[in-house]
Amino acid sequence: MDMIRAYADKVASYLPAKLRQETADELFDSLSEQFEELESSPESQKDPVEFIQQLPHPIRMATRIGQDEPMYLIGPGLYLSFIETIKIAALVVAVIHVGLFALGVWSSDELFKPLLQSVLGAPSTFMKALLLIGFIFVILERMGERASWLDKWNARTLLQQNQSRRIPKLEALIELNVSVIMLLWITGAIDLPSMIRHEGVWLTDVSLNISELLVGGIVLLLVLDILLAATKLVQGWWQNGLRIANVTLNLVWIAVLAATLKSEQLLTVVSNPEQAPLDDFMLGVNTGVEIALIIAIVIIGWDVVTHLYHLFAKRVN
Repeated sequence: MDMIRAYADKVASYLPAKLRQETADELFDSLSEQFEELESSPESQKDPVEFIQQLPHPIRMATRIGQDEPMYLIGPGLYLSFIETIKIAALVVAVIHVGLFALGVWSSDELFKPLLQSVLGAPSTFMKALLLIGFIFVILERMGERASWLDKWNARTLLQQNQSRRIPKLEALIELNVSVIMLLWITGAIDLPSMIRHEGVWLTDVSLNISELLVGGIVLLLVLDILLAATKLVQGWWQNGLRIANVTLNLVWIAVLAATLKSEQLLTVVSNPEQAPLDDFMLGVNTGVEIALIIAIVIIGWDVVTHLYHLFAKRVN
């Protein structure tokens, strides 16, 4: 019986202190009863060592006994929710640093320094978020929480998640039309109506002040956007190659938009001699355009992160 007692004590040693003595005694009594039943049968093995050897490892036995007790920092009941929360945090951190990169370019008129700061700062921000999430889940584990938020779920979301691979035709058509219109406008094939109004007069002599090299890059990107949108319409489903192409193109767009932010007085207008100078007015217009570019960079960054998430999740699965 010493072997059975040793096994019971070893199992109990892995459990919280308040459960050890009671668990050890109950397990010892149960195993002793089983062993005595074996001894009463002439065909069974009577050696306590072999009897114990047939039982699970003490750690496995302790896990079974204590599965309803909060004895982990983050136990099995919360672990998968913890991992999903980390994934979401990684997406949020990535988008935040894309936004910080855009703001850095806007405020400093530099490109590589804000980029370096965003890239090097992202791991630090993610680690802080990870520590905070871990702390919250440890508290939930100590409180005995068993992911009660998973009790309320909607089976319809499974179909919605499965359909996330489908490319909406309307979305692809909008992308195609916008890219075509922007390409025709920037190459001078068409003229868009003025969208700037000052003192009741639409300003028609507004010019875009960016370098010819940047214009050429934008034209090339718009052509690639048209080809990509057409491919989306034909395929109708996201595939790895299409996601990679979309991510690559979006990253280049982020770089081009960031370079555009560096331009001083992106929009200018020739003032009418009969009217007051428009410098202050155009300063506000340019500020609005720059804010719009920052928002565009953040949106494109979110799209990049989303596609990378799907690529990574598919590879893991």
